[in-house]
Amino acid sequence: MNMLISTLMILASLGAAPEQGDCAPLGLSGEALSSWAERDFPTGEEYDIALRGLVPCLDETDPYLRDHIGYTGMSALLRRGEARPELLDEVMELTLNVANGPDPEGVAQPFAILVISEFVRTDRLDPWMPDSLRKDLVFFASIKMRTNTDYRGFDDEEGWRHFVAHTADLMLQLILNDNVSNENVSFLLSSLKPQIAPSRHSYIHGEPSRLVRPVVYAARRGAEPPGGWAPWLESLADPSPMADWGEAFTSEEGLAVLHNTKAFALALYATAANVEDDWAKPLEEGALEVLKALP
Repeated sequence: MNMLISTLMILASLGAAPEQGDCAPLGLSGEALSSWAERDFPTGEEYDIALRGLVPCLDETDPYLRDHIGYTGMSALLRRGEARPELLDEVMELTLNVANGPDPEGVAQPFAILVISEFVRTDRLDPWMPDSLRKDLVFFASIKMRTNTDYRGFDDEEGWRHFVAHTADLMLQLILNDNVSNENVSFLLSSLKPQIAPSRHSYIHGEPSRLVRPVVYAARRGAEPPGGWAPWLESLADPSPMADWGEAFTSEEGLAVLHNTKAFALALYATAANVEDDWAKPLEEGALEVLKALP
């Protein structure tokens, strides 16, 4: 890929993303498209065309097309391991355009980010990305996580959004990649932390457990947040700007912070306490101290 992520953001604002209503991979629609999905997306000699053709489905407001065709189809094709590096590079750039493009309904970007995690997975299993691209993706994931303000999860009519969880999945794949440096992993952890306990929303769709996974695998590979695990986890027990945790019970925002902090600490403790390796001890002990500090 010969474009920086920042350049993609500019291009996306100029309309580089596909238009809604273009979801017709291999020219299929309606029952034929559903049948193709039920048969696990066979492509024959049209693998390249099919993979490219699935990208516009990520921008669909119809949750079936976006999730069960767009994401599920691209994931299935990418996990077959048939794509050449040149094709991976090309289609990931198209997907980045969606992730950075206009998204008035807030449905396209989170699914594009989830698909980008699948591209990173292909590089983890069979490296094809230059180091510069991996660094760009670390920056991309960090910016997306830090700047997110949309906490919608699932809606019966509109389906999944799940921006925080999907971005955490992208971070996880980057952290699992041995070609991503511990320095960049530390940067990812710093970017993840502000979304552990937002005050604007109480997580109810499994977000804390998804946020825990990158943390656990960062520790497993020997990486740490800036300053180490102890102060990083201790800071979660700090109720600031509230005077103390008792103040949380006097406002919706305070209750959201308390709820989210406790949910994350519980998920982290439950995971780390079941690991016998030494790398998990700082997480187990730190999470327990956070829980002790909470009402």
